[in-house]
Amino acid sequence: VTQRSIYYHLRKGVQTQEIEIKSIKEEKGDFSWGSKVEKTYYGLGHNSKPVGVGKVKEFLEQHQK
Repeated sequence: VTQRSIYYHLRKGVQTQEIEIKSIKEEKGDFSWGSKVEKTYYGLGHNSKPVGVGKVKEFLEQHQK
């Protein structure tokens, strides 16, 4: 999986409304590419159809404190 592939699928998900942009925040700091970074936060959109995985649910219930 490449970074390009991830961003492609995020943009595609926004177009199909399976994913929506929750917020975009600008953060200042001392980065190798400059003094600020833009962070995009995503969430599930109107057309998403999340499916739970039983094994994951069991694992999380067993390991919660």
